Amino acid sequence: MRLSGNPRIAMTVRIALVLIAFTMLGASPGLYAANAWFLDGFWAITIKTPTGNGFLPDEIQVLANFTLDGSLLASSNLPPIPVAVPGLPPTFKEGEGHGAWVRTGYGKFYLEVWRFAALPDGTNAGFAKGQANVTINQHGDGLEGTIRLQLMNTVGPPAPPLFGTVAGKRIEPVPVKTTP
Repeated sequence: MRLSGNPRIAMTVRIALVLIAFTMLGASPGLYAANAWFLDGFWAITIKTPTGNGFLPDEIQVLANFTLDGSLLASSNLPPIPVAVPGLPPTFKEGEGHGAWVRTGYGKFYLEVWRFAALPDGTNAGFAKGQANVTINQHGDGLEGTIRLQLMNTVGPPAPPLFGTVAGKRIEPVPVKTTP
């Protein structure tokens, strides 16, 4: 069959072939195709750390906002954390997280976030650093991966890192009526 005679038929056949190829490969040119390239948006994330690590809770809930320019802002439900440094108060509190993300492959991302670690009187005790490799699911609305957490304190060498897992769900804004 010769397609060069009618440009409309030729274009229609090409589009049909592309759609058939996507179907045969199990890919969909929908949400995942768009969202797998970007992490941008608002996410609810759970970090799981080793049980009984003596430093962090076994599970940390995080709200994270990933911007289109690769920035990251995060907050968590982290309680005051015990400090095992002689002469310092027994706990410190982490501030809000600031960081960046970069795409490392199709649906794959590297994230890094830093937070101030302050003593109860507000004195800076260093930084808490989190580094993660995550993958977005086929629908573009979930992620999972691994994380490395470490306290970079100002009074001594960095604390030994803790390793854990990360799982998250994209939170899509849903318009609602805001007036009676």
